[in-house]
Amino acid sequence: MTHTTQLIGITGNIATGKSVVRRMLANCGALGIDADLLAHRSMYPGGAAYQAVIETFGEHILTEGGQISRPQLAQIVFQHPDQLSLLEALVHPAVIQATLARIHHTDQPLAAVEAVKLLEAGMDAICTAIWVSHASEAVQMERLLHTRNMSEPDARARMAQQPSHTAHLAQADVIIDTEGSFESTWQQVKWALHDTIQIEIEAPLPVEPGWHWQPAGKLPKERLAAFWKAHSGDSADALFENLGMRMVLPILKGETLKALVLWDSWNFTATLQRVITADRANLPAGVVLKAFEAQALTQQCEILLVSPVTACEHNLDMSGFQQYLEHSTYPAWQQACGKVTEDSSPPWIKVLAQPFEPDATVSTV
Repeated sequence: MTHTTQLIGITGNIATGKSVVRRMLANCGALGIDADLLAHRSMYPGGAAYQAVIETFGEHILTEGGQISRPQLAQIVFQHPDQLSLLEALVHPAVIQATLARIHHTDQPLAAVEAVKLLEAGMDAICTAIWVSHASEAVQMERLLHTRNMSEPDARARMAQQPSHTAHLAQADVIIDTEGSFESTWQQVKWALHDTIQIEIEAPLPVEPGWHWQPAGKLPKERLAAFWKAHSGDSADALFENLGMRMVLPILKGETLKALVLWDSWNFTATLQRVITADRANLPAGVVLKAFEAQALTQQCEILLVSPVTACEHNLDMSGFQQYLEHSTYPAWQQACGKVTEDSSPPWIKVLAQPFEPDATVSTV
């Protein structure tokens, strides 16, 4: 890392929009880090907390393949608060160390870590600023029932286990109200970045001669919305929803916006989902995948995934990719591939890096 990376800590209770804020910050050029996924990684076989968790909770939480069963572990800790505290004491230090390591190895001037217990775990000590996502309890309940399909008793139990939201708000440098539209949330995120975090504006990032890409947050929202409405077939509202749900990658030729690439960034894997273009015939075959790879690397993604249907639909040149059905023993990679596999047809895969965690063991077949 050649410069100082500022870290925004994002917290807030369940269903208040933390993940939306994190993804919007990633779309503004930040390295996005989900602390919950770092916790999962720490409990993968060979992970920093794996052995300690087994010794604390017993080998009966293991699957036949030797992985810690998250459903079994969750059943224990969410029914017994003292057991949850034990688990957090084992996992939180590993998450903080993993966050610091990732920040040390990024070239991005800004990173954003999302953690529901950011303050309780002491992660605020490593943050430049604390952002809190906010929504009323009524809105939280609505989202849990209708977006996450929870039963009302389960939703109330999960809400009751959350830390004090009042305490979160009292320590916030920025409060993002997510009860309005996605466009409203996007505008709040951009305003807050401008007002509270001073970072250098990146120049356009080249893909090949004449072509470059930029984070979506570097372009005026009116310009993005106009292109989206003209070429996606969806309303402008859908653009801002996508900015909160996945990565939206603008590709430009000179000063002209030529394409928007939508991809899913999950657990440091990158899955191409859709390409929206003004003129597909004049979009060079290699530009999309080169820009996709370049942005995925800024998010420390380890593999690129493209479904055969997506590759065919957009006439993508898959040179450098290979097709595997079961390509790795690493849980994050297996799960990401499972989401992409269609009708038993394996996705196209390109490995960019081995898992960041030093104790991880990966084999490919």
